Amino acid sequence: MTRWACMAAAVCQVTAVAAAGGGSGALVPETPLTGEHLVAAPLPAELFAAADAALGNVWVEDDAGARVPSVIEPVTQQVPGETVLAEYPVYARDAGVADGWQRVDLAAGGVPLSRLTLRTDDPLFSRPYTLHGLAPREGGGVDETPLAAGTLAQIDFQGVAATNLTVAFAPRRFEVYRLRLGAANGATTAVAVARAEGPAWQVVVPMRPGKRYTLRVGDDPPPDDGGRAAVAALRTAGAATAAGRVEGFTAAPGRAGPRLGKTHLLFLAMLTAGGVLLWTLLRAAKRMR
Repeated sequence: MTRWACMAAAVCQVTAVAAAGGGSGALVPETPLTGEHLVAAPLPAELFAAADAALGNVWVEDDAGARVPSVIEPVTQQVPGETVLAEYPVYARDAGVADGWQRVDLAAGGVPLSRLTLRTDDPLFSRPYTLHGLAPREGGGVDETPLAAGTLAQIDFQGVAATNLTVAFAPRRFEVYRLRLGAANGATTAVAVARAEGPAWQVVVPMRPGKRYTLRVGDDPPPDDGGRAAVAALRTAGAATAAGRVEGFTAAPGRAGPRLGKTHLLFLAMLTAGGVLLWTLLRAAKRMR
């Protein structure tokens, strides 16, 4: 196979992955079950990139491929009932200075965030800030949703130490957040994310010993089978809840913007492969001359 044929095959493979989307991982209890239990497992951070706004395209299947009653919900404390926070990975990138503001883009992959704790080595730091969530606009461009604004400050001088580098806001899910820091006279300061937190989410599913279960996320979930009502009924009946985890979760690339439909992607793959094939035939004909 020529390198051009290899390229065509690679394009087709990548296109197929992009068209399929979603992801999956094995859902297992932390300890072996001795009977039917409700099992609660934290959602992996990688899942959120492929999940819709309401997490309605996340479900659980058994080893026969049938959908199992389950519920996706935030983790709450028993007392006082507040949402539990989880730490999520966020990656910062310097986006330059514009209109008197230093811009820092935070790639979050769609995880639910509500608090950012920043870090800087500047011992005398004080900057106004704004935080926006970025989303692609239909037809091109980017929409910015305001989330928080205020002043960030840190002092560590002659025995005086005080820090206020936390940005708190109502829980939201964006692929990218944009942090702007006041940059008077174009002065900038290196800022990193020390900790990113948001509501912890879990999947709760009734499980039986000896059966395999898979957590899935995708564009074509099977019809909901009343999972929330089934789990609620089991809880009301006093069913025990065991801890679980999601193993080996793998996901297709996240949705940073509007995606092409499967038909468009298939056409693109065919067009690319056809172009490569035509180019190869023309080269072969030229050599025969």
